[in-house]
Parts: sequence; structure tokens; C-alpha cells
Amino acid sequence: MGKYLMQLMVLCSDGSWSYVAIAKQKHGDHKRLINGEIRVIDEVYNIQTVNGAIANFKGWINGKMKGVATKYLSNYLAWFRESNAKLDKQQILVAAYG
Repeated sequence: MGKYLMQLMVLCSDGSWSYVAIAKQKHGDHKRLINGEIRVIDEVYNIQTVNGAIANFKGWINGKMKGVATKYLSNYLAWFRESNAKLDKQQILVAAYG
């Protein structure tokens, strides 16, 4: 892999076509879970899991953060992910600084 780390991504969406271009641009796999039609793919990707994750993130943003600036959204996503990872302080520092 050389000096670049290949990252695999699976984007699960509610079926909106706008996500197709994003998945292609980022070279990721796209699982389109269409409510009422396709609810589960490969017994792993489930529309309720996607909806639950979105509701959890929105609750954190609107409750704890009182809203965010979209230009910093990737930072908030990382903060949310790390705060829910149940890591101790040493693991957080390693994840942040390598």
C-alpha cells in the first residue's frame, strides 16, 4: 500500500440519487435502502440502523451542540464518533495524534 492507506467506505442511504455521485467520487460502495421497498441488504445493512444513527447524531447536534456550522461538519462528525466510541483518555490521544 505504500505511503497511502486505502480506506474502504460503504455509504448507506435512504435511496436518494444524490448519494450516488458522492459514493462514486469517494470510490465507495453505495447501499441504497429504500423505505418500503428494500429494507435490508446482505443481512447487514438495515434502513432502521441508518435511521437510528441519523436520529442519534441529530439529537447530539441539536441537544449538546445547539446546532453547528456546516463548514465544520466533518469535525463534528469526528467528535461525535470519538465521543461514542467509549475510549479511555489514552486511546483518544492516540487516535487524535497517532
